[in-house]
Amino acid sequence: MDTARGHAADRRPATAHSSWPSAQARQHLDDLGEAVLAADALGTIVYANRAAEKLLGWAPGRLAGQPATVVVPPSLRPYVPGGASMRAQVEPLVGKPLRVLSSRNDGSELPTEVVLSLAGHEQDQVVIATIRPRAVAHLSRWSKLTATLFDTLGQSDPDISSDAQLLRVLGVQLGFDVTTLWALTPHGTLRCRHVWSDPLADPEGRLRAARSPSPASEVTLPHHVLASGEPLWIPDLSDDPRFSAGPAARAGLTTAVVFPVRYAGCVVGVVELFTKEARRADSGLVDLVRAVSRPVGELLAALEEAAGRERLLRELAEARERQEFVLEAARVVSAASDYHATLRRLAAVAVPSLGDVCLIDVVDEEGNFTRMACHHRDPSKADLVEELERDFPPDPNGRHPAVDVVLRGRSRWSGEMTDDFLRATTGSERHFEIVKALGFESYMTVPLVAGDRVLGTVTLVSAGSGRRFASEDLDWAEQLASQVASVVDRARRHQLELEMSHALQRSLLPEVLPKFPGIELAARYLPATNYAEVGGDWYDVVGDGDHLALVVGDVEGHDLHAATVMAKLRHGLALLLSEGLSPAEAIMRLSRFARHSGIDRLATVLVAVIDRPRQRLVLASAGHYPPVLRVGAHAELATLTPCPPIGVEGKEPREVSVPFTTIDLLLFTDGLVELAAGDLEARLQELVDAVVAGPRTPGGLCGSVLASMVPGAERSDDIAVLAAAVST
Repeated sequence: MDTARGHAADRRPATAHSSWPSAQARQHLDDLGEAVLAADALGTIVYANRAAEKLLGWAPGRLAGQPATVVVPPSLRPYVPGGASMRAQVEPLVGKPLRVLSSRNDGSELPTEVVLSLAGHEQDQVVIATIRPRAVAHLSRWSKLTATLFDTLGQSDPDISSDAQLLRVLGVQLGFDVTTLWALTPHGTLRCRHVWSDPLADPEGRLRAARSPSPASEVTLPHHVLASGEPLWIPDLSDDPRFSAGPAARAGLTTAVVFPVRYAGCVVGVVELFTKEARRADSGLVDLVRAVSRPVGELLAALEEAAGRERLLRELAEARERQEFVLEAARVVSAASDYHATLRRLAAVAVPSLGDVCLIDVVDEEGNFTRMACHHRDPSKADLVEELERDFPPDPNGRHPAVDVVLRGRSRWSGEMTDDFLRATTGSERHFEIVKALGFESYMTVPLVAGDRVLGTVTLVSAGSGRRFASEDLDWAEQLASQVASVVDRARRHQLELEMSHALQRSLLPEVLPKFPGIELAARYLPATNYAEVGGDWYDVVGDGDHLALVVGDVEGHDLHAATVMAKLRHGLALLLSEGLSPAEAIMRLSRFARHSGIDRLATVLVAVIDRPRQRLVLASAGHYPPVLRVGAHAELATLTPCPPIGVEGKEPREVSVPFTTIDLLLFTDGLVELAAGDLEARLQELVDAVVAGPRTPGGLCGSVLASMVPGAERSDDIAVLAAAVST
C-alpha cells in the first residue's frame, strides 16, 4: 500500500466545514445505488453516500473527512483541483463523462466514469462527483442523466413536487414532449401520479390532459409494460392496433417509450415518454431506460420517504396548532362570564387555526338569526367585519348555508365560493360587496347542537390565504361548535332561570302601590344579573293616607330560602304596622318573632311612617341605611342610629322624628351604593347629589337615581328603591 494512502486511511474523519448537502438532499442521496461524494475547496471529502463507500471499499462513515486524494491513483494526485483555483479548474470539466481510474481503500484501482458538478457559493463551494464502474453500457449518457438528477435534488424547489421534478429532468434530458409516472396502489391498480409536458410542445396543456388519472381499460401502455416487466418502444402509436385507439394516439402523440420502475427487486410503477413527432428506434435509448429502471425506483423511494417525513412534520405541526386551539377554546369556556364576550373570544381563537374568518350565528325560538360574533384574521378589515356582523345576519327565508344547516342539523362545506354562490347567499348588493372585499373563497358551516336542538351555526371561511376546506376539516370545526354550543346552551338556560326567578321575586312584592291625596309613590326593583336565584330585597307600603308606613328590607343571600324568609318578614312586619304600632315597636317585635321562629338569615329593615296629621316623619332602622330626605333644593341622609339587624339581640331600636311641610324621601337597599371596590362614603354622597339633581316626581326620581348610580347592565346584588313625595 502506498505510504501516503496508508497514513490517510488511518486518520480519523475530519469535521466537514461545508453545508452541502442540505438535509433534504442528504435524505435523497444516502440510499441511492449510485456512488456520490463531494469535496470542499481544501480538498477534503465532506460527504460520501453508502454506495460510494461500498464501491471504494470504505467502512461506513470513514470516507467523509479524508483528503480527496485517497480515491485518486498516485499518478493523478498532482492534478486534483483545490484551493482558490478550484472553480476555474473544475468548470471546464462539469457535466463531461471522465473515464478515470479510481483508487479503492485496499490500494486496487477501479475503471470508472466520473461526472463532476459544482454546488454552493464562493467559500462554501464543493465539487460533487458521481462515480460508476465503466462496465455498464451507455455509461456516458446515464452519468450525465444522473448528474442532472442529483443537481435537481440539491437545488429542489419545495413548491414543486418530487414527481414533477423527476419527470421534467427525464423529458428534457432524453428529448421527449410528455412524460408520465404511473404507480401501483396497495390494491394492485395503476394510478397516474404526475404528468409533465414541455411548455413549448404543449402550450395549452392538451397533451398533458390526455393522460387520465386511471387507465380506462387494462389494455394500455402502462398495463402492457407492467405485465411484461420490459421496456417498450413504439415508433408510431397510430400504426399499432393495440394502442391506435388509445388516448395518447387520439391526442396526437406519436412515439412512445415505456419502461418499468423497480425497487427492491419489484416493479412498483411505469414511466411513459412521448413525442409528437415520429422518432426512429434507438437501441441505445432502450438499454438506457432499462438501466434507469432501478435507479429511478430508488430515487422515487428516497423522494417519497423524504416527502412522507415532511408531510408527517406538517401534520404534526397542524395537529399541535389545532390541539392548542382546542385547549385555548376550553380555557375560554371555563373562564366564561359574559355570554357575548365569550362567543367573541371563541371566534378569535378559531382564527387563523381553523379559518381566516369565523362567524357565529344563534337562532331564536321564532327562527330568526342573531350574529353574535364575526372575526377576520386581517385587522385592517375591522370596519367591514363590523358591518357584516351588525347588518347582515343570515336571512331565515334566504339561501344562506346557516339556514340549511339549522333546518337539517348537518354540516355543509365547499372548496370554493363562486360569485354565483355569493350572490345567491347574500341579501343585497352591499352584502355581496362586503363578502367580496373580505375575500371569501371557501367555507364550512357546522351546527350548534345541544341535546336534540340546533341553537345556531359556526361558519369558518377561507379568505385570502388560499386554503381550501375539505371534509376532514369538519372534525375541527365541529369541535369548535361543541364549545360554542355549550356556551349558548348554558346562556339560554341561565336566561330562562333568571326570568323565572325574577318573576317569582316580583310576585312576592306589591303588585301596585296605593294612591292617597297629597302623597305620590313609586318603586323600582332590579334583580342581580349574576344570579339565577331569587333575592331577599323587598319594599312595602302599609296604612292609610293619614298614617302611611314605607318599608324597605334586605335578607342576606340569593336563593329560595332568602325569598322564603323575606316573605315571612315582609308579611309579619305589614301585620304589625297595620295594627298601628310605631316603627320602633314594630321592628322590636319583628326581631323577637325572627329569633323565636328559628329564622337563620340576617335581615335589615327601614321603616318610615308618614304622620300627616302631626306633619312629621317617624324613622327607625334595624341595621339598614337611612333614607335620603329632600326639601326644596336641599337633600341629605337622615340622621339615624340603627339597632342590630332583625333576629340579633342588642339595643332596642330608636326612633327619629323629622317635621315636614313638604318633603321627598328615597328609601333604598344596599345594592344601590355598595360595590366590591369603592369608597362607601363617596357613594352615599353621590346618591345624595343624584337626589338633588333628580326630577320632582317619585317615578322620575327612581329612574334618574338608578341611571346615575347603576349605569351598567351588570349587577352583583338586588336593588330596591321606594320614593315618596309628601305635601300637607
